[in-house]
Amino acid sequence: MNLQNEINKDEIDKNENGSNDANQNISDGNENETTITSTETVTAETVELEVAKSYFFVKKMASKILPTVLVVIVLTGVASCYLAYNIYRDEKFSQLNQIVNVYSGDIRNVFDSYFLSGKRYSEMVQNYQAVKPEYRRRYYSNLTKLFLEHNPLIHSFWVAFDSNAFDGFDYRYSNVPPYSKTGRFWLLWHRENDKSVVQQSTLEAEIKESDEDFLRLPRELKRVVIIEPYFYDYDLEYSEEEAQKVLMTSIGYPIFDENKNVVGVAGVDILMEEIVNSIKMQNPYEISYISLASPENNILSHYDSLLIGKHFSKAPIFKTLNWNEISQKIKNRETFNITVVDKTTDTKEIIYFTTVELGETGSFLTLKIVFNYNEIMIYASDFVFDIAVYFAVGLILVACAILFFSVRIYNSALSRANAFVDGKNIV
Repeated sequence: MNLQNEINKDEIDKNENGSNDANQNISDGNENETTITSTETVTAETVELEVAKSYFFVKKMASKILPTVLVVIVLTGVASCYLAYNIYRDEKFSQLNQIVNVYSGDIRNVFDSYFLSGKRYSEMVQNYQAVKPEYRRRYYSNLTKLFLEHNPLIHSFWVAFDSNAFDGFDYRYSNVPPYSKTGRFWLLWHRENDKSVVQQSTLEAEIKESDEDFLRLPRELKRVVIIEPYFYDYDLEYSEEEAQKVLMTSIGYPIFDENKNVVGVAGVDILMEEIVNSIKMQNPYEISYISLASPENNILSHYDSLLIGKHFSKAPIFKTLNWNEISQKIKNRETFNITVVDKTTDTKEIIYFTTVELGETGSFLTLKIVFNYNEIMIYASDFVFDIAVYFAVGLILVACAILFFSVRIYNSALSRANAFVDGKNIV
């Protein structure tokens, strides 16, 4: 009986344990099912949110960020092209300034050589009292000829003394060639056909000292003076209509006696043709020209020969400009440039003005160089175009890079969504 009770109790315990195990298994199954359902719900929301975020990110990149970046690049490119153009222009203008300085320096050096020759000659004449009176005329005539032979760029050397101031023998040389009736020591050696030819001093009969600047101004100012260029005829035997007058300038030096009184003037004559021809040969660019004006702004050199001797303001280019403003700058010895359009040729031009100081005289010439603007800036458009191409290529590359990474982000989100739909583990 007891044994039967024991057996029944064991069976009851086993049944209870089995029931508990079954319940536990059911409970575990329910928990697992709940966990799987919950995981699937969170992952779907996450993927959906990720896709949405990616979509709006791409949309934002395409509608806002990309256009903004492109606009910034375009504006930077435009600014860079503008800056590059200005840099190119400034560099070219700097080169033009250097060209102007070189040409003005060359002309100044030429005149410095004239002044040096004239100064040496005048210093020799200034020592006239060191030579015995009876030998002075022959000595200085030979000396003047010698100076002319050794200075091929000088057209003539001359000297003019007051009555009896040179040697006291004017009466002996009255009407004795090359002297005039008064016998005054007026001597001129000039160049003719590349030879030194003495010209008889009929100047005294032809001119009045008070009317001629090359004789009057050195006396009045008691210093070296360069004369406003003028036309002069050395062939006095011809009539005024037949004579071939030359454009020239003179540099005069006062001659003093032992009491510091001016008793004469010595000087040199310079043909402006030599300077003008050398200027005409200069051509900094294919389309440009150089013009030179006197201290009184009279044209000494111009491509239009009809303007030679006329006032600077008569040149066609100045008809559209404020001459008073320009002349004031010239008077102030400024170096400046202006950009104009030549109405006769319809071309844009850059005109440079600068002054050429003339030794110790305090006077100056005005150098004008006209450059064709298009000729100067001929490579500027190519330079700017190259920069624009570089920026355009960069613009395309940046746009492609932004679109590439945006699409890649969006495609990555779509791939995760597809993986979720296919039942893959994307957690």
